[in-house]
Amino acid sequence: MAWRSALSAESAIPESFESALTGLGAKISVSKFYTDHHRYSVREIENFIRRCGRRGLAAIVTTEKDAVRIPRVLEPQVPIYYLRVEIEILAGQETWVRFVERLTTRQPVVAPLRF
Repeated sequence: MAWRSALSAESAIPESFESALTGLGAKISVSKFYTDHHRYSVREIENFIRRCGRRGLAAIVTTEKDAVRIPRVLEPQVPIYYLRVEIEILAGQETWVRFVERLTTRQPVVAPLRF
């Protein structure tokens, strides 16, 4: 059963998120994409919620990553849900693991050389 919804997300590839939602049965009536690490304002979110409410949408859907960045709006006219997005590395698993280990391993602090 399709339900009319709005989509809001920060994404490098917004089409893939939209495709995932439509694959789950959502009919997306409104889309709003932001640059990655966007700082949402309460006013911005309230305006988007009102816009979706005027269109009679059932829900606003965002990613889990973005949901934690959205300011809390008390009693929104349209509920906001999030979709957990996971990645699967299909090739280069070892390279990825080494990269993450290098980033997360504590490195010794070296004093700068003085001339």
